[in-house]
Amino acid sequence: MNSKERVLAALNHKESDRIPQSASFTPEFTNRLCKHFGIEDDLFNPHGGAEHDLELRIDNNILLIF
Repeated sequence: MNSKERVLAALNHKESDRIPQSASFTPEFTNRLCKHFGIEDDLFNPHGGAEHDLELRIDNNILLIF
């Protein structure tokens, strides 16, 4: 099941392979995670960078777009 299918199943009260997840971190922890995963980004986004590299790396199913 991919992220879209997982979120749509949850919204429709259907069973999925796992609960959809989304995470947000403090700026300090975001920087530590980005270093750990080798993600370089000059723009600060508490959700993992301008391109959502961190969110995708930790398998978030819901990406916040501003």
